[in-house]
Amino acid sequence: MTRFLPVALALLLAPAALAQDVLERVDAFLTAAHEAGQFDGSALVARGDEIAYERGFGQAERSWGIPNAPDTRHRIGSVTKQFTAALVLQLVEAGEIELDAPITRYLPDYPAAQGAVTVHQLLSHTGGIPEHTNRPDFVDIMRDPVAPEAFLEVFSGEPLDFEPGSDYRYSNSGYFLLGVIIERVTGQPYAEALRQRLLEPLGLSDTVYQDNTTVLDRMASGYDRVGADVRHTAYIDTGIPYAAGMMVSTVRDLHTWTRALHAARPFGSAETLTRMTTPVMNSYAYGIDNSMMPMGGEMVRAIGHSGGIPGFRSMLIYFPESEETVALVSNTSDEAGALARSVGQILHGGDVPLPMRPLALTLSEIIGTDGVDAALARAREARASGERFDENQLNQVGYALLGEGEVQDAIRVFALNVELFPDAANPYDSLGEAYVAARDPENASANYLRSLELDPSNDNAREMLRRIGVEPPEAEAVALTPEALEPLVGRYALAPTFVIEITREGTQLYGQPTGQPRVALTPLTATRFEVVGVDAQVSFTLEGAGPATTLTLHQNGRNQPGARVE
Repeated sequence: MTRFLPVALALLLAPAALAQDVLERVDAFLTAAHEAGQFDGSALVARGDEIAYERGFGQAERSWGIPNAPDTRHRIGSVTKQFTAALVLQLVEAGEIELDAPITRYLPDYPAAQGAVTVHQLLSHTGGIPEHTNRPDFVDIMRDPVAPEAFLEVFSGEPLDFEPGSDYRYSNSGYFLLGVIIERVTGQPYAEALRQRLLEPLGLSDTVYQDNTTVLDRMASGYDRVGADVRHTAYIDTGIPYAAGMMVSTVRDLHTWTRALHAARPFGSAETLTRMTTPVMNSYAYGIDNSMMPMGGEMVRAIGHSGGIPGFRSMLIYFPESEETVALVSNTSDEAGALARSVGQILHGGDVPLPMRPLALTLSEIIGTDGVDAALARAREARASGERFDENQLNQVGYALLGEGEVQDAIRVFALNVELFPDAANPYDSLGEAYVAARDPENASANYLRSLELDPSNDNAREMLRRIGVEPPEAEAVALTPEALEPLVGRYALAPTFVIEITREGTQLYGQPTGQPRVALTPLTATRFEVVGVDAQVSFTLEGAGPATTLTLHQNGRNQPGARVE
């Protein structure tokens, strides 16, 4: 049974514009998220230079029961990109880097196929540099120590994803390259350039680039939620995220950094800050997103970045009109981005429902006390009563059982998932994996083939079929009529402040997330689509002949459902 320990709360005197009742709503929301098993970490809300709210939730180190606090250090993942971009722009101001110069200006031996990509394109994710974290062998290579320049060989020889400057695709590899360029130009290790040029001058004493050897005080350990359990996360060598995501900070330091950045203190000119925060494509600027979000019934400008690294998630948002900062860091791989956007909604007068306990936690606890049969009965009851949950809930339970070696029980859970969500591809893929573990290639191949029918882009299913000895079918182009597409049109809320609007022009479907440009959707099946220019997919749940009831965003290994709101 999961037990939540008491947490230390600090509600400070708020500036006049942040009333006490608003801060109490923020605290009630985050407390509910914590109690629902959706947030362990640290949170901060500030207006201007004044911190109005800060609190730690759950445990920074579970072995010793050490609680999270506002001064607990967490890995911040891709929030690191703000710092890398600022370093590059400092060097631009100094005349040591040119934004329109190609990679080969600074790395002369870099392969020609990618070498023409410019610094500007690396900063804005418009260079087409292939993403190394998507490699099939990334889980293996992420553990191995490697020097930055040597690691370039992992992706530098691959073809570009698109013509540089013609499209946008988020690329950690691009920011890895920027780190190597910084080292080559300054003659310093990235960590030293970061310390001397940004961290020390700005007084960020709790912010560092983490290496493999230095022991950091007040450092949280990273965990993953697996059903009702919390387990140590997978190891990743610190040289792999590098300049794209290997910094450590606290919510207090992230607030200090935000205030300094938006006062242009890292730069010699305010024009450099404007350049850094001006969107290039898809609302992305240099190491930072700048978009309009619906907050409290109006569109509000929000500037920030999310971060994700094994065991940790982070979100840093700055609202320039009100000078409000929201910083959330989690050490249990929780959805810090959605939680931070909800906090922003509260600050702007919006209504945000309190988080509910996920079904996966309930089922895992039932298994621990009453067994798998009782958990399956509870899942059937939830479905029959109209309780809203997606296939990811049962999948979490099934994989927890699979990880414990309870293969036959995992098969039963995955089989129920297939029964309850017959039009979703992922449950069949998971059931196929369980049958592989059970040494049952016939049932494994049948489920992988069904998964491929529903999602022809499922490369994992293709690879597993080949390992079993079954040649997967060739992917065929899917063409849908306007009549088939029309039930998918609508607006779907994935979070209180994050809505995806689906529109149609003839036989072309489009999606437009909150505050972002419209993007085309390419059909993979009648209900699953690839997002053009983004490493993501969306799928729709249809019940009967009516319109779709749910859209699920599949991105970065996560499935985020959103109910139709209109």
